[in-house]
Amino acid sequence: MTITIWKSGFTVPDIAGEVYSRNRVCYRGEVVTLTPEQVEMTKDRAGNSWLDLTEEAQESKWGAVRFRHGDHSAEVAFIGDDDSTVRYRRRENAVQQAQKIADAAERKAEFARINSTYGHAQSTQRSQAY
Repeated sequence: MTITIWKSGFTVPDIAGEVYSRNRVCYRGEVVTLTPEQVEMTKDRAGNSWLDLTEEAQESKWGAVRFRHGDHSAEVAFIGDDDSTVRYRRRENAVQQAQKIADAAERKAEFARINSTYGHAQSTQRSQAY
């Protein structure tokens, strides 16, 4: 079964052992293919699995759609685009690469692209006034 993570922070079964199981935290846009064993691990005592939830049922249960059935990665800008830490790190990496561009016009265009993709950098100024 293949699902696309629709909300960063969603966990899926990763490895099952006889004594313990481990979950993996996923980011929005990741496409995860679950093995039959992993699907089995999603079931509760009554045999119900969260994988059976429709998008409407997810909204009702969790207040948000956490995953979608199938591969919907093309609908996401980049993996983790709803996570502020991922966006910050991606922006910083892009800025570092843009600073290496020798041509001023190209560098300016790249910074404009970065700002349109990730937004402007947060201000480092802090006010002490009340």
